[in-house]
Amino acid sequence: MTRLARWAKGAAVNRVVMHDWCEEVFVVSGSLSIGTLDARSDAVRLPAGTYAVRPPDIVHGPFFSEDGCLLIEFMYYPPA
Repeated sequence: MTRLARWAKGAAVNRVVMHDWCEEVFVVSGSLSIGTLDARSDAVRLPAGTYAVRPPDIVHGPFFSEDGCLLIEFMYYPPA
């Protein structure tokens, strides 16, 4: 699946996630941060132009977007 995901200013996923598919993410505009809003000083900020790849079964997150962002996401199952 390929999708555009728009995160509003202050949007957050406050838990870690894991899934059995591959995921590629490109930050088109704005920024996405790895961490929590409560601990934003420790967060890792991913600015526009950042590309990230997560193989299946990798724990990742939580995430938030302080200023909002637009992501393009590619999600697929690894070849058999």
